Amino acid sequence: SISVAPFDIGISAVDSFADRCQYLNPNTVTVQVKNLGVNPVKKNEAIKVGYDLNHSHKQTSTFTLASDLLPGQTVKHTFTVPVDVRNPGMYNLTAYTLSETDPYFYVTNNDTLSVDFQVFPNPLTQLVDTISTRMPDTVVIKAFYDPDYDYLWNDLSTGT
Repeated sequence: SISVAPFDIGISAVDSFADRCQYLNPNTVTVQVKNLGVNPVKKNEAIKVGYDLNHSHKQTSTFTLASDLLPGQTVKHTFTVPVDVRNPGMYNLTAYTLSETDPYFYVTNNDTLSVDFQVFPNPLTQLVDTISTRMPDTVVIKAFYDPDYDYLWNDLSTGT
């Protein structure tokens, strides 16, 4: 017998997590859900997604498609439960979809994406909170040298 292929969706990206210093990774998880199948996923279809941090379940949520999700298209979803990745260390964030009735219909289960990243401790600068000077345009700030550190200004430049 011939039957219609079920929809096939999966996580194609986890936005914005990377190897960075403390407090630079986001505290919200946003994923891109992609239609990996051959048929559209229809408007108003309920999509169930979840995420784990360091192999500990954090959230499962369901959202409704605002329009048809055609094959190859993606839709973003942001989870409401924040993630705490402020402390230095290695992290694993795994996001997945849970909507399919037969995840192995297309031979492999392509619903999950994992991202490994490291949070580095903030560098030591030995700067006081307030610098007093009569000529603020001539203040010279010298950072502690470590070959493993790159120091960037708030505009991401490295210049003086």
